[in-house]
Formats: sequence, C-alpha cells, structure tokens
Amino acid sequence: HGAVHGVAPEVGVAPDLGYIRGLGFDAVYLTPIFKAMSYHRYDVVDYEAVDEDLGGAEAFKRLMEEAGRLGVRVILDLPIHHTGSSHPAFQRALGGDPEYARLYYIGGNGYETFESVKRMPKLRYPEALEWVKGLAARWSLEGVYDFRVDVGAGIAPAHLWELREFLGRPLIAEIWGDPYLWRNAVDGAMNYQVWGRLVEFLRGEADGEELAEVLRRQLALLPKSFLGSSWLFLGTHDTPRAATLLGDRGLVEAGLAFIYTWLGTPMVYYGDEVGMEGGGDPDNRRCMDWSRDDGGLRDLIRRLSALRPRAPKSIKAGRHHVEYSDGAMKVSIANKPMFGSAYYKVEL
Repeated sequence: HGAVHGVAPEVGVAPDLGYIRGLGFDAVYLTPIFKAMSYHRYDVVDYEAVDEDLGGAEAFKRLMEEAGRLGVRVILDLPIHHTGSSHPAFQRALGGDPEYARLYYIGGNGYETFESVKRMPKLRYPEALEWVKGLAARWSLEGVYDFRVDVGAGIAPAHLWELREFLGRPLIAEIWGDPYLWRNAVDGAMNYQVWGRLVEFLRGEADGEELAEVLRRQLALLPKSFLGSSWLFLGTHDTPRAATLLGDRGLVEAGLAFIYTWLGTPMVYYGDEVGMEGGGDPDNRRCMDWSRDDGGLRDLIRRLSALRPRAPKSIKAGRHHVEYSDGAMKVSIANKPMFGSAYYKVEL
C-alpha cells in the first residue's frame, strides 16, 4: 500500500472514505467488525455477522461499494488466536461435543485463554485451522483485500503460512517483539519493534545509536519484501496516542516523516492526523474529534503521501543506510536503477 489509515469501524465510515482518500491513503484497516461480547470485538461470537451496532451487513455493503469507487482497499482484523467465550463453538466444546472440543484447550483445570481473560478462550492449532480458513475465505469473497491477524505472534508460523497460501491474500501479523520467525509465514508485521525504539528516541529515552541498531538489524535479518509490507506507525488502538506520548507537535511531525520514508507501509491511526490525545486503552479510542485544529498535520500527511509514489523504488527497493553521529540519526536511502538514480536523506 501507499499508506494505511487505521480506524475503528462504525456506521459512518463509508461517507468518510472520501476524507481518508483525500489525505493520500489507499487502504483502510478496520478493527473487528464481527458480532462480539464487548465494544472492541476481539471476543467474537459470530464471525459471519457484522455487528448491528456498526450498521450490520448493509453498512458493510455500502462501505465496500464506496471503497471500490474510491480505490481504497479494505483490511479486516481477524481475531483468530481466540474466540469469545459465548461463541457457539466454545459453548458446544464445554458441553462435551468432541467436534468442537478439539478446537480449544480444555482440560480438568479449565481452559486456556488469551492473557488470562476468561471470556477469550484460546483456539488450538492446527485443529482449528480448517475452520479458520473457511471464516477468512467468506470475507475474501466479499472483496476484503487483506487481513491483519490479531495476536499473530501467538500462532505458529507454519499455520499462518498455510492460511496465507490458502487465501491468496496478504496477511499482516500483530507482533510486538522480533518478527524474525514469521518472516516467511506472513507478508509483514505491525512493526512494534521499530515503533517502541522510535518513540523512545523521540522522547529522549534512547539515543540514536539504539534506534539505528534496531533498523540495521531488521535490514540484515528480514527480507525487504517483508519490511516493505510491514506497517510503520506512531500509535495504534493498543498504545497511547502519539500526541500524548511525544507531547510536542514537532516530534510528531518528525515521527511522521520517518514512517513515510523508512522501509515499510505507513499507517496512521484515526485522529492522529489532527493531534488527538489519549492515554492507555480505552482512553486512546475516543470518538473522532472533527472540530479539532490539526495544526498543519493533515497538510504534512498529504505532502508525505504525495512523496511516496514519486520515489517507490527508492523507498522499497533502494539501498538503505543508517548512521548515527553528533546527536543526530541520519537515514540515507539510495537507489541506482539502470537509467537515472534517486537519492534522499532523512535526518532526525
């Protein structure tokens, strides 16, 4: 993608796609839309149904039609590491149905969960894989371009690879640590490894050499195709907002310049383009503030978005070089194709 705009799905998303496209984004990532037990919908009870609180199937249909008209790709969040405890499959498993009991980790002392949250029973792989394939395929047929796999680091690379091969669609995995083991299993990751060190650097909690080391290590160990598809961001629905973390508009601008020019796919969390604030979950998930003065951030995002199509080979296929000296980190990206050359330098 050129860039991804991450939004919490709601009935009004379809009319707002024009606004999103106007900022330069060509894809929109929706957190779970399925019928679930809680507001965040990571505890799904029906993967076949769009939650009525979001407008149901008709709202999703309008969204897909408008996205197609505007050339915006829709990315769905797949919570397939676990289900909700009220999911019929889990209820049947608790009732002793062997066909469904094999899909979960149920024993004499209870059942395994995600992060000890009882309403999120963990799925067992590879037993659940065929079932999950069918769920994902249903949404591929609806025109969904690709998927973000929730808790991707909790699913073995071999199983994610098989799911990706079956779907023929890109998979982006949620991975907070080192994505090395998943480099051949999925197309990319949410690059939390770079996010964490970038934020520390911008906050003055890490020096440039520490950030440079993370970037160099990823360049050395991960395929460029993987890094190019991985999402770079300043914040997500699982982190405090960039404006709150960084506390300075200039630092936010520097961070945006980095994620748009480093090797990866820039993703901007809704509201960050106007400098919305917010601490930890759920404070970082406030409703969009349409009246907020953006202080020029939207214009910066438009200009950065316009830069990427003019230098796609330099960003994704060029020779990337990172150096640190004199208190500044200098990022150089060079590409020398057969005819002509492109070169630019980013200095933080």
